[in-house]
Amino acid sequence: TVLGPEGGAAEVRFKADEGDDNADLWRVHADTGGSWYLQDYSAGSWGNNIKCTGNNAVELYYGNTKRFETTADGVKIPDSTLEIADTTCLIDLMETGATDSNHRIRNGSGNFYVQKISDDKGTTTDQFKIDGGTGVVELYHNGNKKLDTRSDGINVTGDIHPTGHIYMDSGYGVAFDPYG
Repeated sequence: TVLGPEGGAAEVRFKADEGDDNADLWRVHADTGGSWYLQDYSAGSWGNNIKCTGNNAVELYYGNTKRFETTADGVKIPDSTLEIADTTCLIDLMETGATDSNHRIRNGSGNFYVQKISDDKGTTTDQFKIDGGTGVVELYHNGNKKLDTRSDGINVTGDIHPTGHIYMDSGYGVAFDPYG
């Protein structure tokens, strides 16, 4: 047991590699407010690496700046960037207790996808795709491509059912399929 003085903090210090420079100094520190810290002295003052609070929250730091924390609702990333670096990056959005409402955000082979995903994560169905090489955007219904962009417009597969008027610039005609 390590006890601090009445009204004071408690700490245990570690010195690695003979403790001959600041990068070798570490401490575990418990403050009087109920928080516990793992800190290093590499920048010439004590900087946080991990902080655990009395309300069960955990915070992770980089360069003494908070980068990740647990909250009552889940986790929070207090900075603007979440990077997932791999050849295929996935974020699965699994709705608890629901079926047919799970989605995957996937980046792979240079393409970006939004997919419907089965509860067991064994089956995915494309719903939206951006081709990273060509810039083509594709929309899907039940896994079947229904619309894609082209350099000169769009391609539509299937019928178009407008609920209002369709307007076109003058000079462009509309061709109707006499057999359809």
